[in-house]
Amino acid sequence: MAWDRDAEVIRTVLREAGRREFSERHGRFMLRELYEAWQQDSVPALVDSAVMTERWPFIHHVTFIAADLEASTRFYTAALKPLGVVGEAADGGTEFWEEEVDTPSFGLYPVGDATVTRGAHIAFTARDRAAVDAFHEAALAAGGKSRHEPRLWPEYRAYCAFVDDPDGNNVEAVYKEQA
Repeated sequence: MAWDRDAEVIRTVLREAGRREFSERHGRFMLRELYEAWQQDSVPALVDSAVMTERWPFIHHVTFIAADLEASTRFYTAALKPLGVVGEAADGGTEFWEEEVDTPSFGLYPVGDATVTRGAHIAFTARDRAAVDAFHEAALAAGGKSRHEPRLWPEYRAYCAFVDDPDGNNVEAVYKEQA
């Protein structure tokens, strides 16, 4: 496509606008939008808008050490699938991320010389209530134990479900209700 040859110009505009990093994978759609704005001489307004409104993940990645990597990988693969999260073997473990976005990510690695992660609480974002329900069902089918069935937590304005993973970590799917 024509906008591909101008990607470097757009990257330069983004860097000059104060963006700290640019990921091809994360920014594919932004590149097209920027190119179209550039063609119409409206890049400064679009860049100002992107810099001021685009949110970067608060956490880049989290890693758990699993007592049984195979069991934990099966559990998280099944439980996270309804949330649009995919996994792939990497460096002796498994890395999970949202489709089309490389961060934030979640990793599982074998115990080796490290200590098994136990008692942690991690929450994954769901797109809607149905995804929370599907997460809970899939997690139980994959060997998880229910802590709290899906329900509305009005004090947090969130619809959530909680399960224990194979190592006893509290794994949550959360959908924030609109105000």
